[in-house]
Amino acid sequence: MIRFLRYYSLEIYTVISMIVMAYAWVINTDTIQAFAVIAILLWILHEREESYYPWWFATNVIWKITGFKDNLTPEIVRYSRVVTSIYLMVLTFVPFFCSNHAWLIIPAWCLGIFEWIVHIVFIYAARLKKPYSPWMITAEIELILSIWMFYYLISNNLVEPIHFLYGFLIMIWWYIWVQYNEVHLVWFKYRELPKRMKENIKRIRAEIKAEKENKKK
Repeated sequence: MIRFLRYYSLEIYTVISMIVMAYAWVINTDTIQAFAVIAILLWILHEREESYYPWWFATNVIWKITGFKDNLTPEIVRYSRVVTSIYLMVLTFVPFFCSNHAWLIIPAWCLGIFEWIVHIVFIYAARLKKPYSPWMITAEIELILSIWMFYYLISNNLVEPIHFLYGFLIMIWWYIWVQYNEVHLVWFKYRELPKRMKENIKRIRAEIKAEKENKKK
């Protein structure tokens, strides 16, 4: 049973999210709940976009940057979605069911901006030939809607400036928790990851430099 839940965690997350969206359809949602529902929908699409090309990201980005390949099996890739699913449900379900506290929607949309930044950094770090990585389309939509949502909260005086700091810290704390658990599925020691990434990014740059020099010859 546990193996089933782990293997199909993304599908289970999708079904639960769709139930929440269906519930939102039959009740009179307020604006904050509407923002939460939009976030739920976008993150479903985001995860679907990722899972449609799961090995593209692994082979073109993760393997390049970390240099780690042997333990990244299809099963582990699916298991990694467990913590991701929990993370997304917390960020989107809490503001939906506690919409009287408008600032609780901020972490979900901070993630929208942060995710776009992460993709840009990954594309640059891995020296991808095309400015695209899976999730990029939905990440750009999330960026635009995040800015719009923040403008709505500020213009309607629904939050205080300190709430944006709270929201960012909550988002980043959960994000680190997710990355820590996902890395443990493969590396077991999270502190080794930055060193691996630094070494391999340096190697990628050296390879690209050598390739350019060979072309000149």
